Amino acid sequence: MKKESNRYAMLVILALILSNCSPRIMDYTIISSKNVSVEYQERSEKRTTGVHSGFQFLGIPFTEPNMKEAVDRAIESAPEGQMYDALIDGVISRRYRWFVLFGLNQYVVEGTPISTHTMKNKEEPKPTN
Repeated sequence: MKKESNRYAMLVILALILSNCSPRIMDYTIISSKNVSVEYQERSEKRTTGVHSGFQFLGIPFTEPNMKEAVDRAIESAPEGQMYDALIDGVISRRYRWFVLFGLNQYVVEGTPISTHTMKNKEEPKPTN
């Protein structure tokens, strides 16, 4: 009986080791790590920050932080209101804060809000034959 319970325990441990999770982190409309020239007319004078947190207890995650939610919160917390819809010069950080038995995982997004509604549409020159 003891051998059988050891086999079950080993199977459970093996299943836990081999299991994994692949959460979706964020959907991007535009993303670049290079300097890109973007024409806009509305730009906030102040940088804004958005944070989304996930809770862990004894190293077990109960909620996961969501990067998209942190970006949305950064855009929505712009000082001039709801006229902005994008961030430029952004920085995305991940923070881990641990206390005695529980911790927080956080995505922190910081950037300068802009409005793309007034952007000029540049047409690509059409090739001539």
